[in-house]
Formats: sequence, structure tokens, C-alpha cells
Amino acid sequence: MATIRFASVVKSFGPTRVVDQVNLHIASGELFFLLGPSGCGKTTLLRMLAGFLEPDQGEIFIDDQPMRGVPPRLRNTALVFQNYALWPHRTVAGNVAYGLEVRKLTRRQIAERVAQALKLVRLEGLADRRPTQLSGGQQQRVALARALIVQPKVLLLDEPLSNLDARLRLEMREEIRRLHCETGLTMVYVTHDQKEAMSLADRLAVMHQGRIAQVGTPREVYSRPASRFVADFMGDSNFIPGTVEDVRPDGTCLVASRLGPMLGVGSSNHLKPKQAVTCSIRPEALVPTSTRGQYNTLEARVEQVEFLGETVTVRLRAAESPLQAVALHRGSQSWLPQTTILLSAQPEDVVILTD
Repeated sequence: MATIRFASVVKSFGPTRVVDQVNLHIASGELFFLLGPSGCGKTTLLRMLAGFLEPDQGEIFIDDQPMRGVPPRLRNTALVFQNYALWPHRTVAGNVAYGLEVRKLTRRQIAERVAQALKLVRLEGLADRRPTQLSGGQQQRVALARALIVQPKVLLLDEPLSNLDARLRLEMREEIRRLHCETGLTMVYVTHDQKEAMSLADRLAVMHQGRIAQVGTPREVYSRPASRFVADFMGDSNFIPGTVEDVRPDGTCLVASRLGPMLGVGSSNHLKPKQAVTCSIRPEALVPTSTRGQYNTLEARVEQVEFLGETVTVRLRAAESPLQAVALHRGSQSWLPQTTILLSAQPEDVVILTD
């Protein structure tokens, strides 16, 4: 286990600044996610941590030791690649053993640790197979075993599940969670998949245009996004523009909007009257109501109801603004197409954004 710290890290490729003044601390034993769209800098940050790239400015620390100039093989990290990178001419055992062969361990030591690693990833009995004889999920387990066998302080995962189908992705999520619990390793995991991050991460950092947009637990980032970008990236949201009318002592904020008065929680402590803001409401926070409240009550017309199994997604329109709601299938009888419905949201589910 190891702590990781990025201190004012900058990386450019030609005129393009890919990582821009990143400051980040990852605790020992944490399963930490770098999350963001393609091109946001998350993989570049991971490759700098692994030692395959050097920062142009700033420093990366592992256990408070600066890593500038330290080659990958001396950083005590291991990287699991997106495409597995298995050697087709080697058996499963041969692929897993490679890191120990490079370190000149004895045959007996290698055999013992290969057996332990394959047991850890639940591949006992497959040691003599070739990668082409394995499923995608099994190949990913081999890649994990090859990384774990060298006993790294930090395990780096670069979108390791992106090549798997939906069911295998779910299975491998559980495997990664189990491996993290059993090994206690510090893990840094890069992905653009929000659900993957929210289901696994202890904490996560959302990246945007080379910068850290927000850091927190999945629940914190989802329920209290710091910006419109984070709210939009971390899941569906209804965005309602408005103007601040009052900032209350309890931290709530009253906003005038064309859909009516909205009371919510500010994403910033610097809100002031007459400031232009956007109210963010998650689809599941909009629920039918029979009474019109003082605030957070919307009258909308149901345009479409999409059946998704256990849930339904409801497309609505209020004062020419498109809205979206989500309801459990068994409780969706009140959502009838081409009818007008009254909706409400709790103040804690309305986040007032300044950008």
C-alpha cells in the first residue's frame, strides 16, 4: 500500500496542454478512480504515475518520495492495460510468471507465486492454456494476476473492462472489488464509465480539459456536483436556468425561474442575489404530487414513457423546457402520455450551479 500525490503537475503534447496544474492526493489502500470523457487527460496522468511519461512541470510522489527520473521498473507499480497485452505464444502460467522471471527468482519461487496468483484470480486449473483458449473475462484475470504477482505497492488499471460485454463487465467489477478487499492495495483506475466508477470507487476525481473538476465519494459527486459539467457527466439531470432571489442562513438558496420558484442547495458559498444560476435536478428526484407547494413544484406534460424493465424513463415538457423523470416500473401508472402532471422535488435534491 502507498500514498500518491500529484503536485501542480503539467503535461503538454506540442501546443496542447493535456494535464493542467493537477493537485491530487490518494490515500494508502484507496480504490481511486480517474473519470472523464476521452481526451480529458486521465490516461496521461496514469502513464505519468507509471513512469512512462515525465511531467513538464510539478512532481508526483509515491509514499512522499519524488518520482521524477525514476524508471517504471523501480516505482513498484504495476499496470493492467486496456487490451490485456498477453503473449499468445506463452501459457497462462508463462504470462503470469514473466515479471518474476525478469526479477531472476528461482523456478521454485516462481511456481509457488504463480499458483498463488492464479488462485487469487480464480484461474486454478488453467495454467497450461494459451490466451486464445480463454474468454475475455479469463484473459483479463490473467492480466490482473500478472500485475499482482510482482507484489506492487500501487496497481494501475487503464480502462480494464472496456473490451468486455455487459455481463462480463459486471462480473469483473465484483472481482476487482474482491481483489481490492483481499490485497488492500492502493489502486488507481481510469475509466469513462460513470456506473463503473460509482459502483467501485472509494473516491473519484472527475477530469475536464486536463483539470480536476471535482473530487469526492461517488455519492458526494453525484448528489452535489460542483459544476454543470460534472452534473451532466455523472448522469442525467434537468437543468433549469434562473436568478438568485435570496440566500438563506441555512445555506439554501431561493431562485426565480420560468418554471416557478426553486429552493435548493448552492454548489458554491459565494452565491448572491441577482446572480444568474442553473438549478440541477436528477430525474429520479422529480416525483408526482397532488398539491402545489410554495417552491419546487412544476407543471409538465408527459410526452413519452420508455419502458426499461424495472424502471421507466419519462420525457416531459414544462414551459417549452424538456424534462426527464425516472420511476420504478411498478409505480409508474400515474405517468400517462399526453396528460399534464404536477411534479415536486425536495430542496436537498435541487443543486444551484454557478457554471
